[in-house]
Amino acid sequence: MSNNVYNPGLYHMGAYQVSGRPFGATGSLDADADTINFPYVTKQIVVLNRDGTDSIYAYFHTGSADSNKFLISAGEQQTFDIKCKMIILSSSADPDYTLYASLTAISSSHMYNLTGSGVTE
Repeated sequence: MSNNVYNPGLYHMGAYQVSGRPFGATGSLDADADTINFPYVTKQIVVLNRDGTDSIYAYFHTGSADSNKFLISAGEQQTFDIKCKMIILSSSADPDYTLYASLTAISSSHMYNLTGSGVTE
């Protein structure tokens, strides 16, 4: 008799309904971009711009056009309810940020690349 082991996948609703595994990061952008790769698919991401004057842009694809970057103004935070395996934070200055992600139990290797209208165009 075989033992079947079932793991949650991208379309497993229960993986997104339960409380997520916490993931945190802090950093400074130094007029550059930081790519944060997650070990598991995200359920939610919160980015806090800790800088008092400079903005941060967040996007979810390396080829994102300027129109598909989400602005996080100085001193503000943005919450993204999104399933993804990475986020890119950029700025023309050097703002500090704190990032919190709620992770599912789905390995990031199962996540497809985000493309298409609204993401890469």
